[in-house]
Amino acid sequence: YGTRQPAAPMPAPGAAATADLPARVTALREKATASHTRFTAQQVSATKLVDAAKGAAPGTEAWSRAAIALAALSTARGEGMNALSDLDRLLIAATEAAATGPDDDLKVVAPAHRDVAALLGEEDQTIAALSDKLGS
Repeated sequence: YGTRQPAAPMPAPGAAATADLPARVTALREKATASHTRFTAQQVSATKLVDAAKGAAPGTEAWSRAAIALAALSTARGEGMNALSDLDRLLIAATEAAATGPDDDLKVVAPAHRDVAALLGEEDQTIAALSDKLGS
């Protein structure tokens, strides 16, 4: 009341999000890397089962075991997909922010997004190759 002191400046939109962005991106990258490690561990078993079922008719025990292992492998990539989805949203926001201001957020998000997308690309190729080999 009557102090005539200027109001504190409002923080820039997204400033709070930007402050914790590196930690969020690191956590998402770690989540995707852990998911990829689990995927890779399951890939060994799935590959053996698919190799054992090569030429087996659908519905046979060998084919069914391989198909189940392949489905489990697809499920294993889900956590990495969730991380990539979150990184997609962060990349969009960072790209929009960089269009009108500094690109600091983009420099944090883009490399992580690229790396996680590459991991999932490897997983996609693995699943497709095993699926082709199994004939499913």
